[in-house]
Amino acid sequence: MSFEFISLAWAIPLVAIVLVLVQGVNLVRRNRAILGVGNAETIARMANSLSYRNRNISAFLIVAALVLCFTALARPTTSGTASWRQRGIDVVFVHDFSASMMASDVYPNRLDRSLKEADALMRGLSADRVGTVVYAGGAAHFPLTHDHVAAKLLYQGLRPTDLAAGDDLGAALRLASCVLRGELADSELCSQLTPGNGGKPLQGQATSLVAESPIVVDRGRAIVLFTDGADSGGTGLRESELAKTLGIKVFVVGVGTDAGELVPRLDSEGRSKGWMKTQDGEFKTTRLDASMLRTLAEKAGTGYFSLGEGRWRGDELLAGLRELAQGDLDARVVRSRLHIFDRFLFPAFLLLIIEGCLSLRRRSVPLPAPGRGDP
Repeated sequence: MSFEFISLAWAIPLVAIVLVLVQGVNLVRRNRAILGVGNAETIARMANSLSYRNRNISAFLIVAALVLCFTALARPTTSGTASWRQRGIDVVFVHDFSASMMASDVYPNRLDRSLKEADALMRGLSADRVGTVVYAGGAAHFPLTHDHVAAKLLYQGLRPTDLAAGDDLGAALRLASCVLRGELADSELCSQLTPGNGGKPLQGQATSLVAESPIVVDRGRAIVLFTDGADSGGTGLRESELAKTLGIKVFVVGVGTDAGELVPRLDSEGRSKGWMKTQDGEFKTTRLDASMLRTLAEKAGTGYFSLGEGRWRGDELLAGLRELAQGDLDARVVRSRLHIFDRFLFPAFLLLIIEGCLSLRRRSVPLPAPGRGDP
């Protein structure tokens, strides 16, 4: 046992001594006052019903109760442990960073609007782990974490010119599936988790998750995909089916409009400098491929959500995520200091009650023997 207020703890013996001295001085003063009233023998006969034993017990109870209260004021603590678990789901947000996502048919542009809505969804998943995947011609990821701010660092300040040109949707979905199913990291299925092809977890991240979560419990896993539907590799549908077989829900968000928009040409700093043209010299136009994305959502067994056509149903998407089965995301034994001042206050309270119920008078008073000269 230790004390939070060490100075008060050192004063506990001194307080006990002072209280005993005060009770002793009070007893001596009371006896002297009685002797000063008159004849000692006469006073003793008048106070014959007083129980000196009970008076001493009362003094002891008061001293003990006050010492216990002062001990509680010093905030005694003891070491203890507690098991802590956090329940929730795992969600990976996949963002299309291809050049077509800079089209402005969705204000201010497809990419910025999708990142804004993803941030809003993250705020509704405060108790869950999230990861992020960004892709264009290739894909990179940030591992699952409870720190949502850290998960956003992957794409903050990132522009399409920072990634290889293209829109390999299949590679992004495969990478997201492997992030969600970390036990498959060493398999051929998830070979892209090696350095140089999608990156790997930040140093210390994967190790800490293994150490903090020794028990693997099944839980809901989901991918939230923001894209305009372009898929140069043509493997997106196959990868969505694979994700379904791995127990992963793929929620598809189509970003853009059927009317389409011109694709801006970007400089090295990601700023728009005119419009892209085809080899024939025509301006390049991008349109939302809603048909393919709806098919992808059907194969994944989930719903399709449009961001740009009609009302944005972000609340329904968040509700769909919350319906997934929760499981233990993190488990650890926390060592802490437990306050035990109640172990001193409660006995002090009982002692004061006992003292209050203690009578200072005897129940039966024996008559004193008559002295000489008494009739």
